[in-house]
Amino acid sequence: MLRTYLVDGDKGGVGKSLTARALVHYHLTLDAGSRPVIAVVDADMSNPDVCGKEGLSTRNSPALHATQILDLSVEQGWIDFSNVLDNLQRQHEDEEIRVIVNMPAQIGARAFQGTVPIVGEVLRQAHAFPIWLLSRVEDAIRTLEERIKAMPGRFQSGLILRNLFFGESDKFTRWENSPLRAKLLDLEGESEFRWDENRLPEINAGVIDTVGRHPFHIALGDDGGRPWLTHGQRLTLKAWLHTTHEVFAQMESFIARAEKADAEHA
Repeated sequence: MLRTYLVDGDKGGVGKSLTARALVHYHLTLDAGSRPVIAVVDADMSNPDVCGKEGLSTRNSPALHATQILDLSVEQGWIDFSNVLDNLQRQHEDEEIRVIVNMPAQIGARAFQGTVPIVGEVLRQAHAFPIWLLSRVEDAIRTLEERIKAMPGRFQSGLILRNLFFGESDKFTRWENSPLRAKLLDLEGESEFRWDENRLPEINAGVIDTVGRHPFHIALGDDGGRPWLTHGQRLTLKAWLHTTHEVFAQMESFIARAEKADAEHA
């Protein structure tokens, strides 16, 4: 089965690249016997922190099936993405496939509001599950609302991540009091949407600056190489990754429950 995680948030600096890299690391650290086929797409053409120079590649991360940089702000990028998905499904017909996409900033008006007609069909093909990085500004809510309004069928379920870099969870008062939150989380039991929410923990900026674009498993020395992080930095990164892995495990449990409920009502 194919599932694609769209790590999004539209604005720059909300934590998309960091989340995408942590999600890749989560899948890479699964036991080999239960690990899905993993592919990574970096759509941030201006700052490809995930798959750019020194980033994730099949060379430095052999457990990855494919890594690619695609411009999803234009139609050709979505055509290429569709072909990537088709090839994955043809080559791994009976296997679990996970595609992790790091979305660029300001892509909404360029792709999700009708300017690239193929987008909806490719998201359907991808079995896309959006992960929305939330800051404390009103734009973070408004832009998500625009996404859902433009493509309600493709945003029936997803995950909201409150990025604690912007403050503790209780500081997200705009989101907490938003009618959109009530609708997506189905707080009144009448919504057709089924989303979940969680928190992206804050990480020490010095650790991330030292890691740079390098994959986390390489920075930690888990690939058998020599780590360049200090002992304290390694402990900090490992603790942060442990917490993010719990978030992603909860996300996958949520998806499994939602799929089971859908199957029972089919």
